[in-house]
Amino acid sequence: MPITAIWCLAVIVTQRAEERALAAAGRQRRMEMPARDLFEIYERLDAKAAAIRAPVTLDGIWATISSSDYLRSLGCRVLPDTTWRAIELNHIPGVPDGTILMASRYAYEHRLPKASGLGFATYGDPAFDAILRLTAAPPLPPGIRRVSAPIPGTDRAERVGYAIMRRDENGQIVPALVFDMSAVADLVIDADAPVPAEAIEILRHILSTGVREEFRLLAAASRIKEMNEKAARAQTRLAHVVAKHFILSVQRAHRGDANFARQLAVLDNIVEGCNEQRLPRMLVNELRTTSEAGVPFVFRLPAGASELPLNVPRPLLKAAVDLAARQADALHQGRAAVTTEQVLAQL
Repeated sequence: MPITAIWCLAVIVTQRAEERALAAAGRQRRMEMPARDLFEIYERLDAKAAAIRAPVTLDGIWATISSSDYLRSLGCRVLPDTTWRAIELNHIPGVPDGTILMASRYAYEHRLPKASGLGFATYGDPAFDAILRLTAAPPLPPGIRRVSAPIPGTDRAERVGYAIMRRDENGQIVPALVFDMSAVADLVIDADAPVPAEAIEILRHILSTGVREEFRLLAAASRIKEMNEKAARAQTRLAHVVAKHFILSVQRAHRGDANFARQLAVLDNIVEGCNEQRLPRMLVNELRTTSEAGVPFVFRLPAGASELPLNVPRPLLKAAVDLAARQADALHQGRAAVTTEQVLAQL
């Protein structure tokens, strides 16, 4: 073969390879969410999360531990360097004496010198949990009542609030509803005055309402997941049906090709040039099983007919063509070897 002919053949093969790579990349992009959309979604989630104030913060934990007369009476001592925000624990059941509990992330990461043990002031840390068990042991006085509301969809998680009897600026004893630690510092608590039942019920109603509003998506997560999976399966079935009938309709219009790579080029060309495509003889029963499962494409289906022509919108056509291309790739054969009949058999 002359060198010129070989060179021309190499150019043609390279061009076709590039065209196929671009087509595959285009199909891949259509299946992915744009990066900008993902960024905006996470940005909105971050803003929503920032608006929710945590009932217990690291600053609040440290303020409570470092000022606790009870812990000091047990022999615990706050270390003098306030930048470390660390306390030495002694005589805490289950915690070795000399354990250092820190409320500074910097101190915990860089380690205090000559520390016999280290802990961080957060839930799940053995030393911190030991303090919680110790302080939770005595019963609450009559003037303080703990009220909780379970969070549905979680493993025993709950939202907690306290009804506390306090003296107001006029010296009157009135109930206060407390939802975070920082609010306790400003109260003049009367621990001996019993909390009225009305205050407890009001607090329980507030907690339950807040849980329903804030965690309603979490409560419905399993149902939403099931519905999404059902819709995804139905959408996949619909794409199979449309892909099959799209290819058959093209063949009936004398634009069929035995080689699927060339048939795929015809399908892509039709999709790019139309907003919708009319597909005749679609089976009503196949469409009904998908339309009842929450797919985004809704069609009017007659009650008595077994077949009907259907105007398929371009997004669904694109999804169907992409599915057919993936079915061809799944055969693990060269593009030149895959036939249209093989792909139809997969659909």
